[in-house]
Amino acid sequence: MKYRGLAYNRAESSHYYVYGLPSYGFETDEIAEIGTVDGEFIDINPGTLGRATGYKDKKGIEMYTGDITSLEVDGKKRKFEVVEVNTDREYNTLKGFDGKTVKVRLQGVVAFKWVTGTETYYLLPCVDDKGVCDTERMEIVGDIHTQAERSSRQ
Repeated sequence: MKYRGLAYNRAESSHYYVYGLPSYGFETDEIAEIGTVDGEFIDINPGTLGRATGYKDKKGIEMYTGDITSLEVDGKKRKFEVVEVNTDREYNTLKGFDGKTVKVRLQGVVAFKWVTGTETYYLLPCVDDKGVCDTERMEIVGDIHTQAERSSRQ
């Protein structure tokens, strides 16, 4: 599993993402740093820790929890936050198959949160009739921590 967290460059007074594995800081009970592939441990803001989802957007950029994506739904561009959630779902048996409706609790699944007014919806990744996943039609447009364009961090 890959992670990222927001670090601060004091010399340039700027934030930047570091990628690697989370680590507890010295004498603390919370994740406070990222161990990079170079073996360096860099302090991060623990509230910005994001997990790689395994999904990529339409440009091939890897999605992390905390990213903001854009997707056209019903002719309208909507923005979604990439989150990890626990949710209850019902699955119906396909036509031509025997079986009952199954109710399940999904824990720790990647979903795309959309808020409209007072309602919050969660889109679970699925595929269309051509086998194309929703995520492959999405575009990462920023993240919840910096609101910066994703392309500027690549």
